[in-house]
Amino acid sequence: MRGQRRWCFRSRGSRSWQTIRCLARNNVQIVPRGSGTGLAGGCVGFENGVIVCTVRMNRILGIDLANRVAHVEAGVLNTQLSEAVAALPEERVSLRA
Repeated sequence: MRGQRRWCFRSRGSRSWQTIRCLARNNVQIVPRGSGTGLAGGCVGFENGVIVCTVRMNRILGIDLANRVAHVEAGVLNTQLSEAVAALPEERVSLRA
């Protein structure tokens, strides 16, 4: 594994926790990666690191406007969340203020 680049994509229907558990059991560095450009080098797996792509984990699980909390998967984009909030019924959106 040394010197080789490794990526891990979650496919539809797969169980990400099984991959993560396997990596952790084998003492492999886990580097989560969303959909950024990577220009700043924020997602670098050193030595035995595996970059785990979270782009496909893009579901919004819940929005609690009253408490200003959103429960989302790791791959949700800011714009995706903003659009979901904007699409809420007017009486719910008024709770944002």
